[in-house]
Amino acid sequence: FLAGFLSVGFSTCPTSSDCTTVGIINAYHTILVCYFTFGDEEWHICPFGQDHEDEFLQGTSSPVYFEGAFYFLDSRGYLGLFELIDGEGEWYVFGKPQIPSG
Repeated sequence: FLAGFLSVGFSTCPTSSDCTTVGIINAYHTILVCYFTFGDEEWHICPFGQDHEDEFLQGTSSPVYFEGAFYFLDSRGYLGLFELIDGEGEWYVFGKPQIPSG
């Protein structure tokens, strides 16, 4: 499944024992956020269903790690957030900001 990643992100230097690596895959109406923490034996896969109207369309920019969460920018400007809370993956999508008129 690694071939499905258009980009990956790291929580810190990839050679650090604290590093978590993430990648994202768009499947049919599902986002698969995959992560691997140093010392794990296999990738963890977190599937998140999504509505067609709010579908997150995977972009090619690398995710950014900031204050405990990974941020993904989709191809339309929507921002996805993935974080691990008590060992469980959480996924949120924020709408595209509106451009002020005038």
